[in-house]
Amino acid sequence: MFPYYLRKNLMNFKKPINVFDPRRKDLQTLTPVVIFCGLILECIDPETKIQNSIKKNSCNS
Repeated sequence: MFPYYLRKNLMNFKKPINVFDPRRKDLQTLTPVVIFCGLILECIDPETKIQNSIKKNSCNS
């Protein structure tokens, strides 16, 4: 119930605020999520040293 009322009240502002609601969606297919996670990864591992040291999972190949 709370998310419903929060969304409803945020939309009633003079400048409405949209709420991101990824319910029942595959997060890796949502462009804003992909960009945000990429930016976080860039902050954590800017030279991709950690990423390159991780063995790739055969499922992801």
